[in-house]
Amino acid sequence: AKHFGCTVFGTAGSDEKIKLLSDLNIDGAINYRTQDFENEIKKMTNGKGVDVILEVVGGDVYKKSLRLLNPLGRIVIAGFASMNLQKWNPLSWLRTWRDMPKATIMKMAEKSYGVMATHLGYLLPDEEQLQQTWNELCIFMEKNNIKPVVGHIFNFEELAKAHELMESRKSHGKIVINVSSKK
Repeated sequence: AKHFGCTVFGTAGSDEKIKLLSDLNIDGAINYRTQDFENEIKKMTNGKGVDVILEVVGGDVYKKSLRLLNPLGRIVIAGFASMNLQKWNPLSWLRTWRDMPKATIMKMAEKSYGVMATHLGYLLPDEEQLQQTWNELCIFMEKNNIKPVVGHIFNFEELAKAHELMESRKSHGKIVINVSSKK
């Protein structure tokens, strides 16, 4: 987004991840465990709020994000990190569903904002569409010199270890699984 001239704010839950955000030269990095990101972003924008939010947590973070969103703004939901994956039982999932904020047409019309959710898993059954989407993404990234931050690389045999790291929320950057037969 910085590449396209946008002002970018980011949140993270540890000092290590805040440093990573700062190293990416964003306009404001906020530790949501020690700071109220809603108030901090209001201060940084002189109370104006923001136009686009990439929301990956859910719950209270989603509610605060809605309050920060300008009229005609957009929230793109790309995950629910607030779900407790350690409690793999129907009650915890029902509680998560119950507590999940609901976007209604009336609420969206009142403030003139939009909510979009994305999950590329729907492409898996359509190999041709998946390949086309992947190719377009690669071209876009190369054309705009976008490089993902890789934090950890695991061999395929270490898949369980990689998943444990992801669940621990102690990872930073992308977790890459090497599926090559070469060691």
